[in-house]
Amino acid sequence: MLSVNNVVDSFQEGMSTSVNDGLALSWHNLNVWTKPFPPKHKAKAKDQPFQLIKNVSGITKSGALCAIMSPSGAGKTSLLAALNLRVKGLVEGEILLNGCLISRKVMSRISGYVPQKDFIIEELTVLEHMQFMAKLTMDRKTSWIELNETVTRVMENLGINHRRTVQISELSGGQRKRLALAVQLLTEPRILFCDEPTTGLDSYSAMNVVRLLKQLASEGRIVVCAIHQPTSGVFEMFDTVTLLAHGGLLAYHGHVRNVLKHFANMGMECPPSYNSAEFLVSQLSTRSGGKNEYERLEQVRVTAESYKLSSDYETLLTELDAIKSSDAASDATFQHINTIDKVLPPTEFMWLFWRSYIKVRRTYQQYVLRFCLYVLIMLMVSTPFGAIQIDQTGIQNLQGLLYVTMAEVIFGSAYGVLFTFPEEIPVFLRDVGDRVYSPGTYYLAKLLVMLPRVMIETFFY
Repeated sequence: MLSVNNVVDSFQEGMSTSVNDGLALSWHNLNVWTKPFPPKHKAKAKDQPFQLIKNVSGITKSGALCAIMSPSGAGKTSLLAALNLRVKGLVEGEILLNGCLISRKVMSRISGYVPQKDFIIEELTVLEHMQFMAKLTMDRKTSWIELNETVTRVMENLGINHRRTVQISELSGGQRKRLALAVQLLTEPRILFCDEPTTGLDSYSAMNVVRLLKQLASEGRIVVCAIHQPTSGVFEMFDTVTLLAHGGLLAYHGHVRNVLKHFANMGMECPPSYNSAEFLVSQLSTRSGGKNEYERLEQVRVTAESYKLSSDYETLLTELDAIKSSDAASDATFQHINTIDKVLPPTEFMWLFWRSYIKVRRTYQQYVLRFCLYVLIMLMVSTPFGAIQIDQTGIQNLQGLLYVTMAEVIFGSAYGVLFTFPEEIPVFLRDVGDRVYSPGTYYLAKLLVMLPRVMIETFFY
């Protein structure tokens, strides 16, 4: 079994391309609202935009592993999406990289995003999935030999190379998280955003994942994670933490080693042998302590306001002001980072066709069962028409048979589409959103893969 230390040590030798330029990602008075509803004749209160994040500021730099923590529904995922410029709602405030406003186009090119849920075509093996993503995300001038060397190196560094021939459906939760990280590392992102990377993992697997993220950050990357109540050991591995209270209020931003001292100064002492992360989240939630909701809301509000009056917040504001007042370059400063030439549409189509073909070939049993069902339906439909006479009544019966036949063929194909596309919609939306491929090439590839089956079934029917 590959040990955690071996996986971590392999990073020192594995990654040939390090991040040389130090980056500082800062956000200033960030406010986030839900996407407004379309205007109606009679506006209702529930149709108004709801504020998720309220005046949140912070900073993280290359080499630091930053955690965003909050009670459930308090806005940690919304803040992460806003920092990555992926949020679908309304955003007010500034997100700066080295003191200059960053565009969504540049951010998508220099950063990687690991979602909470892993949407992957599970019929592929680990190596096949990595090759597919590498071909569509890396520079089109990359040779096949260089591509495979990069894929192998990344898989070795993340400790999944020994599972390269295993189908993704057979991977454990921790291995799937590593695979999701490996895909993002193919393009050597300078910034890595992870949405709850330890959710659903046991404490040992969670420790392994965070240790890998820590190593990635130590190589000069900015790593920001939205995380939900980690264990004490995992929490202490982070360098900085942003705590959001109920209502999206900023309750703390700073070094992890100082957070318990800050809360202790406000009279909230963490009990000995208590999970520090769980204690912090409980102090920011409105559903604990045996008090009514109004008292908890008031306590949370006071906690957030107390931070705004603390020396930690003054230090944060001083650092943010220094960044804004520095000689910031324009957005063009980062145009040279991770500049790649995307593959052409024919290459996209070829690889999408290949992926769809692999999935069909490895799930052929369901297509055999479907064909047998078609044969059974054929016999059931055609048996009553076996004794048709060549007369007026027989012709009418024949017309009915033709109608039933056409209806079954058309609706049978339609039902096939209804079962085919919904299961791939999450993968499709994520990949198209990340500009891995275009919708047109995806649908064309799926159409050509499905066409032979539809033609054969129609012919036999």
